[in-house]
Amino acid sequence: MKIGAVTIRQARPEDAESLADIHGAAWRGAYRGVLSGVELERLLARCGVSWWHAVIRYKTRILVLEVCGTLAGYATFGHSRLKHLPFTGEIYELYLHPDYQGLGFGQRLFAAARSVLRECRVSPCAFSRTTKRPKASMKRWAAGFATRVSSASADQTFR
Repeated sequence: MKIGAVTIRQARPEDAESLADIHGAAWRGAYRGVLSGVELERLLARCGVSWWHAVIRYKTRILVLEVCGTLAGYATFGHSRLKHLPFTGEIYELYLHPDYQGLGFGQRLFAAARSVLRECRVSPCAFSRTTKRPKASMKRWAAGFATRVSSASADQTFR
């Protein structure tokens, strides 16, 4: 899918370094102050370039958002891991590099992931998010979807 200088496509092995950078920058922006700096860096160290190479090789569904040739974000998705819900699809993660947040790119990436899930006949979908840092709140994307937030698990569900 290409719209002007914005492309959303399946991740490739050569994207691993950029994916690690996006993941680290997004987590530092979202979780600094929620997790200690040491704990945050320890968690991020597990998701470096070699980890992303393995994830891509494993054929995990990953869409990347490319803006003017630079990777700016990604979404991972597939069959729902939330077996207690009546949904068959799930968007596991959606992260944008902080430089690209607040510009509508997350909406495009979210819509693209949902579209691929529909094409695979895996729909509707669940999206889990933490409510400790609602900076990347999904409520503006929830228009037209059934929404349920559970305070215990902080799951937000979309149809």
